[in-house]
Amino acid sequence: MSARAVIAAVEMNKTEEKYAWVLQGRKHSGEIQRYEFEKITLKIGDDCRYTPDFFVVNALGEVEFHEVKGTFIRDDAQVKIKVAAEMFPFRFFLAKYDRNGWDVKEIRRA
Repeated sequence: MSARAVIAAVEMNKTEEKYAWVLQGRKHSGEIQRYEFEKITLKIGDDCRYTPDFFVVNALGEVEFHEVKGTFIRDDAQVKIKVAAEMFPFRFFLAKYDRNGWDVKEIRRA
């Protein structure tokens, strides 16, 4: 008998799909080179990991991570993105969507 790993395809929720359209437009205009959904997981502590919604390479070749949320964001999600921004030499963005559209802010190191 052999063991077999099964990896299910990760699907975007509706908010993530909307943001993917934003990124696709930015790619088409040359602002970014590429983007991928939930491509990379970062280890931010013992037995603690953070998987940003989008891995993005901007036009300058810099790596960015974009976290997408609706009007509600859980405390643990806020903590994880802030910790990751402190630990890693990449740019991190929090993109929030509400009825007025997108509010995208860079998470800065302290």
